[in-house]
Amino acid sequence: MTGEYLVLDGALALALPTKVGQSMTVQPISQSVVQWKSTTVDQNTWLDFTLNLEEIRSSNPLDNNLDNYHVLLAMRHIYALKPLLFENHGYLIQSHLEFPKDWGLGSSSTLINNLAQWANVNPYALNAQVFGGSGYDVACANSDGPIYYQRLNDQPIILPAPFEPEFHESLWFIHLNNKQNSREAISHYASKRPADSNAILEVNEITLSLAHCQNLELFCNLIERHEAIISSIIGRPKISESLFPDFSGSLKSLGGWGGDYVLATGSETVVRDYFEPKGFKTIQAYQQLIKI
Repeated sequence: MTGEYLVLDGALALALPTKVGQSMTVQPISQSVVQWKSTTVDQNTWLDFTLNLEEIRSSNPLDNNLDNYHVLLAMRHIYALKPLLFENHGYLIQSHLEFPKDWGLGSSSTLINNLAQWANVNPYALNAQVFGGSGYDVACANSDGPIYYQRLNDQPIILPAPFEPEFHESLWFIHLNNKQNSREAISHYASKRPADSNAILEVNEITLSLAHCQNLELFCNLIERHEAIISSIIGRPKISESLFPDFSGSLKSLGGWGGDYVLATGSETVVRDYFEPKGFKTIQAYQQLIKI
């Protein structure tokens, strides 16, 4: 909700876990392999492969274009920490997404969280090795409500946040029909560093104010201030300028700018009448998407 990009440099972020995620089952098998299968929300298989123990033990460079790249990389790090997990048997691991892949709601972070829980390893360390990023989404994958997230000295700090807006019926999440590449967004931000310490302090103030906000007008002012700060830092126009200049409510990009979701304020009629004719059909109410 707040702190995108700047959370990488220690800003305080407000993050909201979603009701949908990713489930995983693990069954020991007699063969010394990892049989992996990932299915979509529609029960279609999108990953199906087998890793042998030699691949998992190996330190040979990996081709990051392989379909199994991230799973194999994760398994290598898990093996390095917990070799006894693989001593006498292998595993059949089945992972199931609860949302369409292109929604960008955390297929990577929920995967890391599930693997870390199974192997009993640090999910943030595992995420740093496999995907990178701030780790806020990994924290969300293991949270039941809004959280503050901050990285200090490369260590995550996660605390419950009191975000329970009385005006939640005026908050809407619209999918932009485009999945943003988080690593590309991070790389672009990294090219703009170092971050302005005053901007971090201002975002921290906005985060705390937003978490306690119970007034829609103030909420709109806060997210518009936040948009202006991030726009200035990354050198990209606000979503309200680039795509939706005539929308009557307030808008905020979420996550990597240019894809995934945008937050819009207004009545259901106003939001649907504006976005649906433009081809944006995935419009979800706050209480429909967010754990509350």
